[in-house]
Amino acid sequence: MNTMVEDLNTIHPVQNVRFQVSQAAIDLLLFKFLNELIFLKDARRLLTRIRSVTFEKTNDSYTATASGFGETLDPEKHTLLADVKAATLHQFYLKEGQCGWETRIVLDI
Repeated sequence: MNTMVEDLNTIHPVQNVRFQVSQAAIDLLLFKFLNELIFLKDARRLLTRIRSVTFEKTNDSYTATASGFGETLDPEKHTLLADVKAATLHQFYLKEGQCGWETRIVLDI
C-alpha cells in the first residue's frame, strides 16, 4: 500500500539505498524498519523504494536487510499524499495466520 507519494514511478534510482535493522521481537523489527524509512525521508530528505528485504533470525534477535533506491524529495516532482512522521505503537500488531502475515500499523501524520 502506498501512503505517502501519489505516484511511486516519480521516484527514480538516483541513489542506492541499503540499511539494516535488528530487534529482539519480530513485530518490533517491522516497527523499527518502517521508522527507518521515515527517518531517511525526514533526516536526509530521501524518498526510498525498497526492492528487496532479507530476514535473518539468530538466537536472540531478528535482522532485516533492505536494499533499493531513492532520490531527494522534490515537491515539484513528488506529490505527497501525506507527510508521515512516524509509525506508532497505537493498535499495532503483527501476527502470522493460516493465510500469511497480518499487521495493523497506525501512522502519525
